[in-house]
Amino acid sequence: MSSSDEHDKPTEPPVKSHFLASFANITTFFAASIGISLKRIVKKTGLKSPAILMNPDAHIPQEFFERLLHLIDETFPEKNMSLELVRNVPLAFLGSPGRVFKLSPDLGTWLDLFVQNSDVFSEQLEVELSNTDEEVILHIYHPLNDNDTGASAEVGVGMGVRVVRELFSDNAIARIQFKHAARSQLSFYENYFKAPITFQAEFNALIFHRDALEQRNKNEHTETRKSLEWRFANLRQELGLSDADVLANIRKAIAYNAKKGEFSVFRLAQRMDISSRSLQRRANKAGTSTQVLLDEARYDKALELLADEHISIEEMAIKLGFSNKTNFHKAFQRWSQKTPNQVRREMRDEK
Repeated sequence: MSSSDEHDKPTEPPVKSHFLASFANITTFFAASIGISLKRIVKKTGLKSPAILMNPDAHIPQEFFERLLHLIDETFPEKNMSLELVRNVPLAFLGSPGRVFKLSPDLGTWLDLFVQNSDVFSEQLEVELSNTDEEVILHIYHPLNDNDTGASAEVGVGMGVRVVRELFSDNAIARIQFKHAARSQLSFYENYFKAPITFQAEFNALIFHRDALEQRNKNEHTETRKSLEWRFANLRQELGLSDADVLANIRKAIAYNAKKGEFSVFRLAQRMDISSRSLQRRANKAGTSTQVLLDEARYDKALELLADEHISIEEMAIKLGFSNKTNFHKAFQRWSQKTPNQVRREMRDEK
């Protein structure tokens, strides 16, 4: 490889996903309460600065939460510690997002806000609602669920169940399902969830009775949906998740991939360490689409390449990720209403 190739090669490390520190805070609190020392936690997880756990609104590497759950499970292999965790930790440890969610006037508002703002907890958390005549289904997925035999799924669903019961109703949940196999005796799950449970299902989900969405919050102090949306808009800005921040991060990842000639949605999502669906949803929420953003980058790169007359149109098409010159021509005309050769001639005439 030539020295110029080495110079052009991107060296920025891949984007790594994060969790809201409140989850790490909760899990560390629990681990300490069952006798796992902070020294052992730090050694197992590789956390460089334990002080960050004191700020529940900070973000920490996803690996910390994953490794800590594994440490708890390997320390107590005979027990289902995931549900012991959600049974015992204080909900006050959920940080600012938890405090805002707690003000939801009814269960339906809480669910909508959770779907809209699930990324405040983790960029990779995917949640969505679907409806039947009698049920509302909250689909829940995180890549950790595929790597830890279901421990993180049980923590997430278990916390959801606990919040719903403490804020709204003991009877709102119709049933629960998990993708993984049961990790302990069924009686343990039944005692905690007190609702029908299915294992090895197609997806993780909390399923609600449809009429439960109107269930009012048990707390006296609640706020309107509009007020809570305003609160979340401010919180997202504080956490670097505003629309402007989201677009800036996507464009930064696109620019990084463009240096390697990668312009696909798949590669972009891979770079940002989220699923393609989450990436699309994030861009849509910011008022655009990943394809529009990728086309902007491709057009800018095309103009840069057109300025170099030593690069043929065929070479340019390949560098921009097109399968052939014809597809590049069509795309370029869509972007600029001109052909690549027309723009190249105009650039030459301006010199």
